[in-house]
Amino acid sequence: MVRLSLAAGLAGLAGVAGFQRQAPPRPTTVLQYKKTAKEMRAKYPEGGKVPYVLTKDAPPHGVAGDVLKVNRGFANNYLAPQGLGEPASAEQIAAFEVKLAERAAAEAAAFDAAAAQAQQLMAKGDVSISRAAGEDGGVEAVSAQDVQQVLGLDSSAKVTLPKMDGFGDYTVTVQLHKQVKVELPLKLVEA
Repeated sequence: MVRLSLAAGLAGLAGVAGFQRQAPPRPTTVLQYKKTAKEMRAKYPEGGKVPYVLTKDAPPHGVAGDVLKVNRGFANNYLAPQGLGEPASAEQIAAFEVKLAERAAAEAAAFDAAAAQAQQLMAKGDVSISRAAGEDGGVEAVSAQDVQQVLGLDSSAKVTLPKMDGFGDYTVTVQLHKQVKVELPLKLVEA
């Protein structure tokens, strides 16, 4: 009974200042100090990462010839056993940087071409398509291919049409590049 009252008394003192529970000490090394994982990541941000070149296409990770910085475990346990990659040499890394520069230049050229084409489309002004009216007052359907043909676009341009339920003015969206989208006015007139 005395033991219970002593334990209850110590539990009551836990809320009093000066009698708070101490956290268990961190494990220590010979230096009597161990860095936390957060401190290690801050000091060595690329720690545990190795450059690996892909020898085959690995769809979520990259294509053959890409150089990736991957964790050692991923490289040793996944890429190497499946024959998807090997450790990258300095020459392979340099070749990959050249390849990245070529990709960036090609992407910039495609963007510039799409932007120039967008300027030409916007300069055309209103575009009209003529359709015959049906006996019930309806209008023949307008397809994306029809709009591409009228605008002089190739099949790579994605045309989004609004719902066209009669003659009138509509707005058509043309995506020429993943970063270039143009909205054009379209008149649907009776033939």
